Amino acid sequence: MNFLRRWWWPLFTFLYPFLFYPTLNRDLRWDYAVHAAFTALFLVVGAFLEALAHPQTRLHHLPRLGGWLWRRPVLLLAWLYALWALISTRFAVSPGFALTGSPEGLGDGALWVLALVGVATLVALRAEEDPAVLPLTLRALLLAGGLLTLLAFFEVATHKRVAGTLTGVLDPSVLPQVNFGSKGHLGGFLGLALGVALGSAWGVLALLLGFGVGLTYNRASLVGLLLALGSAWAGRGVRALRVFFLAFLGLLLGLGATRLFLPSGAKALASPSSLEQRYYGWKATLRGIAARPLFGFGAAGFHFQWPLYLEEEELRHFLRIMWGAEGSCQDLCVSVCVRGAYLSRSIPSNTSCTSATPFNLRSAHLPSCRSDSRYKSLYTASPLGNLWSRTFVPRLTSRINRSIRLVLRR
Repeated sequence: MNFLRRWWWPLFTFLYPFLFYPTLNRDLRWDYAVHAAFTALFLVVGAFLEALAHPQTRLHHLPRLGGWLWRRPVLLLAWLYALWALISTRFAVSPGFALTGSPEGLGDGALWVLALVGVATLVALRAEEDPAVLPLTLRALLLAGGLLTLLAFFEVATHKRVAGTLTGVLDPSVLPQVNFGSKGHLGGFLGLALGVALGSAWGVLALLLGFGVGLTYNRASLVGLLLALGSAWAGRGVRALRVFFLAFLGLLLGLGATRLFLPSGAKALASPSSLEQRYYGWKATLRGIAARPLFGFGAAGFHFQWPLYLEEEELRHFLRIMWGAEGSCQDLCVSVCVRGAYLSRSIPSNTSCTSATPFNLRSAHLPSCRSDSRYKSLYTASPLGNLWSRTFVPRLTSRINRSIRLVLRR
């Protein structure tokens, strides 16, 4: 049993980034379902193993957990955020989205946040009981990052997707992704693993993971790499020089490999269009925070509301940047989208998505459906999902809302 406890969370850490639903045409909703089921299994079994390790523990000992968290401010802050996300579902624009996640962001709901904070808490408990758990978990993360780097190089060199495509038509410029939703997400995970390698002063792994970050040719990942290098330098000083050099060398080799094997994936790092999109995104975000500073829009809620916090001309310019609209036809489409976003303010909450959205555009760009119809359509792709959306989720949302109301009245 001790062997299982020691290897339970390293196994979770290694397997988690490789999870996906094995179909040729990828569907991120199914990927999310796989990740959710996998995390729930490890969370429940991990809690059971931890309970067996402390047979003297009783339910009335749970208040002591507060004191334990108080001495660990990082975990305490994570739990406060998770509980606040749960409370905010009561005041969210769409409580269903806020509770379980949106069709676009998927794993951004309050329940998902609670699950991951629970995992982090169990890992911390086990690491304090068994000091070998944390090094094993970090090595599992590094091993996963190394394998993902090799798979990423395979994609760049062969122009083939390892885990199928999201649209059925493969555009080589989006590679490498492996089983992630985008090259940016893959680069983010490799950057995380690289930070561990830099902090542990493992030069060969720093070289390999730096190579992986370079393969993604992603600006955000490169910025993360620089921050990781700076953190390693601050923590280790001159001793980090060798690892710093190897990571930077790997980065250059990765960038060169992408330019050599996949020129279409090597977009200009200085391209201003992405920065302009983010500028308008942050502008809308600041206005949204000012409008609802306390509870916000609920987890996943602002994803469908942000266009309403841009002026008409700002939204028009944003869509031109995003779609590269030129000519009368594209201008007409942009104009319809902008008008649709503003007309959505007057659409009743019971209006269906398909009838309210011009040209059936993606919900990320038009907040024209404020009801839970999107939320229902997310899960009705299968009989099990239909059962989930019609029975469990509405009841769970209703019960949580009632509980929050009772707490607030007290």
